[in-house]
Amino acid sequence: MTTSGSSSSTSSPTPSPKWSPFLVFALAGGAVPLPLTVMQILAVGLGTDMLPALALGRERS
Repeated sequence: MTTSGSSSSTSSPTPSPKWSPFLVFALAGGAVPLPLTVMQILAVGLGTDMLPALALGRERS
């Protein structure tokens, strides 16, 4: 049985840009500072998701 569409895999052989800074930070024992703190990353994610969420909430069904 074949399926249509792209067959993208979630695992990649190279480190992901999302978790590689944390891996370097952990392996270096904290000698290499993180580019952004965890709270800054969460704030950016919340800020960029807020307007689309509000727009979808106001959409008439």
